[in-house]
Amino acid sequence: MVLNAQERFVAFLTFKKVDRVPFMPGGPNAEALHRWYGEGLPPNMTFDEYLGGFDSMIHLGGVHGMDTIDFGPVPRFAAVGKGHKASVGTDKPSWVVSEDNRTSTLIDEWGVTQRMMKGAFCGMPQYIEFPVEKVEDWEEMKERFNPSDPRRYGVKWSDDLIEFLNTVDLPVRMTMPGFFWKGREFMGLENFLKAFYKNPELVDEMMEFWCDFLIKTSRKAVEAVQIDYVIIGEDMAYKTGPHLSPKTIREYILPGWKRLISFLKKNHVKLVFCDSDGNLDYLIPLWLEAGFDGSWPLEVAAGNDAVAIRKKYGKRFALFGNVDKRVLLYGKEAIDRELEYKLPLTEEGGYIPSIDHGVPSVPFENYKYYVQRLKEYIFK
Repeated sequence: MVLNAQERFVAFLTFKKVDRVPFMPGGPNAEALHRWYGEGLPPNMTFDEYLGGFDSMIHLGGVHGMDTIDFGPVPRFAAVGKGHKASVGTDKPSWVVSEDNRTSTLIDEWGVTQRMMKGAFCGMPQYIEFPVEKVEDWEEMKERFNPSDPRRYGVKWSDDLIEFLNTVDLPVRMTMPGFFWKGREFMGLENFLKAFYKNPELVDEMMEFWCDFLIKTSRKAVEAVQIDYVIIGEDMAYKTGPHLSPKTIREYILPGWKRLISFLKKNHVKLVFCDSDGNLDYLIPLWLEAGFDGSWPLEVAAGNDAVAIRKKYGKRFALFGNVDKRVLLYGKEAIDRELEYKLPLTEEGGYIPSIDHGVPSVPFENYKYYVQRLKEYIFK
């Protein structure tokens, strides 16, 4: 039997028989792509064209509200004072409020003040101030998250788009900013964590509000379109474990996960994954309790091992990612060892091997070799 990309993706991640493993190797960040055009990637070829034959997806919604469905603040935060539009490698429009020879201090459209190194590829910012510091700030912030605002569904949304999405032979994916993710964006990581203990009533209200917002905002899409795959972005762990204890997660976040996932599955969403960096040992049991079907990207540097996770949880939990991005620095022997260990796991289904986050700036020859080896295994 030959399946299309949509059929293959859903069947494979639900442990059903397929014609082959989905080929989704993971793509480069902007810095890597810039480097590769200087190391042999043909300048007249897009990265997707270079990969050839990979199983792609259609995306709806996003954690930064930049796709068809907007989960961001509406209206966005505007420039303050005499700041001007900046272009310093941020993923959101920002306004410079001060700068020196090496850095720019910005306020982005989400209301976050941050300091960035100047340059095309400037990495992570230093966060300085977040828009929600007290209850009054939260009351003002809620005004920007009206799920009924017509701007939530952009100009792409139409009957023609709905018909296309319901007939296309690619998986349709929606990405949502989850509960921990959004609390951190509202308050900053340190202040958000402190709030669980200093102002639990605010956290509780924030989590309930966010669940209502996600359900109401996404309802039009999930009722009109057969969505195959939803990722709820959380990023709620460091390399040794979660930012919150399982007890605290169960009290404040688990109820929202359960209610949101129940809503999605009642509307025929086939798979719901949680996206979190960091070590997942204490989180997977909570995710199973919430109704998640699996996780991405399974960061190896944080101690996640797809083989060990499968032994522990069996076919209750599907896996996507977990190919250590660091082996692309070390060369062919390291790549071979990593793939020889991970790829046999695909034989029982429920594991798509892919780089465990965006591919960093590594030699193009190494990435080409990784793709070649993966193709040899998948298309054998």
